Amino acid sequence: MSDLKLVTKVQPGQEPQPLVTGTSEYFGEQSNDLQLDTNNDFAVLSGVEKLKQDINKILLTSLGANPNFEIYGSELQNLVGNKMRYEFIQSKIKDEIITALRTLQFANEYNPNLNEQIDTLRTLEFLQPQPDLVKVEMTVVTVAGTIVDTGLTVYI
Repeated sequence: MSDLKLVTKVQPGQEPQPLVTGTSEYFGEQSNDLQLDTNNDFAVLSGVEKLKQDINKILLTSLGANPNFEIYGSELQNLVGNKMRYEFIQSKIKDEIITALRTLQFANEYNPNLNEQIDTLRTLEFLQPQPDLVKVEMTVVTVAGTIVDTGLTVYI
């Protein structure tokens, strides 16, 4: 395994270096985590892409993990390995998503970028392609009126 190579912004008079991609699933062009921009610096998300990231982040963060904002997060992790009926798990996932999105709505209420604020949860659909897997697809509408499709997979 090779070392992870990071570069900083190109200095004036320097030639840009070729895009460096990582060897793990958490870094590089095809991941949803660390991304490089055209200057080989870390990309900063805004608008709809930031909202998608914010939704995933709050759903994947354990409730109470942030000591400065104890209501941030969800309890979706508690469903992993659970042997309850699918209907109950689906109901629990729905409740966790709605609660987390309300928290995110509260946290972003003063954000000047209206495409980073949730106005409405339009749809919430569940698929169970395997007995131990639940796929959730959701559509939210931003305060600016933009429709955003996102989702997650929960292994139960």
